[in-house]
Amino acid sequence: MNLIWTIGTVKTLDIGEKEKVIYSVEWTLRAEEGEKYAERSGTQALSTEDLSSFTEWSSVTSSQVETWVQNAMGTEVFNNLKLSLNKQLNETMTTVTERTLGT
Repeated sequence: MNLIWTIGTVKTLDIGEKEKVIYSVEWTLRAEEGEKYAERSGTQALSTEDLSSFTEWSSVTSSQVETWVQNAMGTEVFNNLKLSLNKQLNETMTTVTERTLGT
């Protein structure tokens, strides 16, 4: 199963000297296996309490945001999300049958 994150709207606010601190992320996680796929979407709040490892807005990458979202979800929630996507993949029917009308 291949997992693909898509980061949507990212909400920011200014806190003290820090500008554009990310506090909310809309995300979609897509699981793919062959031609089958399953998706889940959501919004994850990010803590703004400890800004000691703050990354300037111009340096933020999608990969970082994906990691922040996963960490904010916690291991149990993220693992349950993956299990749910895997279950949906296993239930997906992908059989394609060609038929000619009239035969």
